Amino acid sequence: MNSTKFLTIFSILIVSTTALLGFIGSKQGVTVTGRLICNGQPASGVLVKMYEDGTIYDSKLDSQKTGADGTFRVSGTQNKIRTIDPKVNIYHKCNYNGVSNLRKKLFDLFLESFF
Repeated sequence: MNSTKFLTIFSILIVSTTALLGFIGSKQGVTVTGRLICNGQPASGVLVKMYEDGTIYDSKLDSQKTGADGTFRVSGTQNKIRTIDPKVNIYHKCNYNGVSNLRKKLFDLFLESFF
């Protein structure tokens, strides 16, 4: 193999690898804050997770539990070529009388607009 072919193949591999590892693209970030209430009372200790909704798999950006007043703040950044698609999952026990150590996933909250 001559050196020109080797250099070309090596360059393609480097560019592909850096794209896969997230070195190419712009750094994007998102922060979500909120307050969870259950039956009129602050929902403390509720697990809140934020993901980047990926094509193949989701990447976790942050995970927090709500404070005594029910407030939470999750944030994260990622280097992406395309716009990130953040989603928030809330795992709660509000109005749930099942097994005590299980949590219900409330919903996937997809963020349509953010800055």
